[in-house]
Amino acid sequence: MASGYKSKNVYAPASPKAYPYTFTISFNEKSTDKVNNTSSIEVTGTMYAKDIRWSGTTNTLAIYWVDDNKNTTPKLLKSLDISTFVKNNTYTLSETISVEHKSNGTLKGYAKLVFTKKHTNNYAPNTTELSTDNTSLTTIPRESSMSFGNGYIEETLNIFISRNSDTFTHKISYSFGNLSGIIATSAGNSCSWAIPSNLYSQIPNSKYGYGTLYLETYSGSTKIGDTKSYSITIYCLENRCIPTISGTISDTNSTTVALTGSNKTLVDYKSVAEINLTYSAKNGSSISKLYINGALQTLGTKYVLTPNTNTYTVRIEDTRGYSAEYTIKTWSRVRDGEEKYIFPYQEEADFVVNSALIYEIGALRQY
Repeated sequence: MASGYKSKNVYAPASPKAYPYTFTISFNEKSTDKVNNTSSIEVTGTMYAKDIRWSGTTNTLAIYWVDDNKNTTPKLLKSLDISTFVKNNTYTLSETISVEHKSNGTLKGYAKLVFTKKHTNNYAPNTTELSTDNTSLTTIPRESSMSFGNGYIEETLNIFISRNSDTFTHKISYSFGNLSGIIATSAGNSCSWAIPSNLYSQIPNSKYGYGTLYLETYSGSTKIGDTKSYSITIYCLENRCIPTISGTISDTNSTTVALTGSNKTLVDYKSVAEINLTYSAKNGSSISKLYINGALQTLGTKYVLTPNTNTYTVRIEDTRGYSAEYTIKTWSRVRDGEEKYIFPYQEEADFVVNSALIYEIGALRQY
């Protein structure tokens, strides 16, 4: 525990060298209270003279406490008016006070004695001040702190706690959007949090969101200091949020179906292709966009078009920005139909029209 002491000899004008008055000031830190963040301080001041006295005038002896928190202005603890000073006698002032430490548990302070000479008297000493050294008191353990990384929904987050006392335990809680809950109630220097899947519901349109973790420190059942709050970024994991899509394509043109013998075989520019899709978003998001071969479509599950390509790539995108693609291949089916149902009979046609254009060879050369 901290303490301080100072003494000083002071001479009266009538006896500048022979008979001193001796002043002392001291303080002792008697105990600390970590629950209330305070120290108990005993301050004592004395005045003594062996061979000199005065009478007839009243002078004042007082003791003070000064610190760097609540008592930056000297706090008067006790005073004594002395009208007759008896030699070989000690005049003592003593007071025990409770002083509040700073929020981090530290405090520096000192005790001070003041003798005030109020009237002219050559046998009384002049006004005198005496202080102990400015001293650091015992640091009182305060609330703990914690650290952690980013969080991922449905993953485990490790939380590390820096304690100021090995006996401290901790309650940790969270808030995320409209949701809140308890992570731990008696954590020591670490704990883990399995981030719950219901947090997805708070970020249906984003890949991440911001929340808050709260740390409360306890000594036994008594809370120490204030609740600390920490910001946390919590992410969705892409592999748990990618939407799903599947589909089929079929020919709905009865003429080409009759020609090919199957609605699964498409004839370029003749068939009427109907694409039927099944898709869904995950974990609270919704499908916001759908593309077929790069062209944005109105959201739906059925699309009708004239086939002119060997593949159809369908891409969906959800409100978080995650996307999935499904490719429907048709070229082999078209070629099979041509080989089976068109080329063997084209020589029997009444008319043959060559629709090729002169620039097509040059345009197709790179392929």
